[in-house]
Amino acid sequence: MRILRWIGVILFGLTGCVLAFLSVGGAFATLQQRYEAWWGFLLLGLPLAAVLLGTAWALGTGQRVRPVVGTLLAIAALVYTLALAGITIAASTAVARARDLFAGLAFVPVAMFWPAPVLLTVLAGALLWKQGVRLAPYLFAGIALGWLTGWAGLWVVLLGSASPSRPIDRLGRVAEPSLWESWTYRLGLLMHPEAWPVHLFFLLPAALALGLGVLGSRRR
Repeated sequence: MRILRWIGVILFGLTGCVLAFLSVGGAFATLQQRYEAWWGFLLLGLPLAAVLLGTAWALGTGQRVRPVVGTLLAIAALVYTLALAGITIAASTAVARARDLFAGLAFVPVAMFWPAPVLLTVLAGALLWKQGVRLAPYLFAGIALGWLTGWAGLWVVLLGSASPSRPIDRLGRVAEPSLWESWTYRLGLLMHPEAWPVHLFFLLPAALALGLGVLGSRRR
């Protein structure tokens, strides 16, 4: 068992170091080329590198592996959830300002990135199950808040630019909708059946994170 433990230390440690080096190196190289996406390398690579290095540390020092790795995975899930919320708000702003037919493709990165925080949240919840980690409820509450932030930001941006059709009077003037008409129209869009999948896209992971936070705070 001791040999297997040290093999795990070496594997996790080397993999974490390589991933951290690639993340920092990729960010530095991108920054040298004056691209604005240099932070993406740090955001994607460093949380996972921290999980790998933390696992190696727990194995090497004889610490309880499940609480340590579960906590690190929850932190990584929180970082990725906040990143997804930011990407969602940025994509919503771009779509609201654009008049292109294919502007909705800005949401493709959001859909592609969605499995990452969800998977990490589930793994963290499985490892922290009844472990009694005091930090767990706060981490999962932060994850849920991140999903709610992305959901709220999406609708605030999109519905803020939506307005009902404005009729034209006999003099050719466009009649401005009243405040009541504008809010009624936006509320109708929010409750429309076509919007329900979008609500589930954000609210189901938020509910999952809250549930896992409650379970993770309990002891055996």
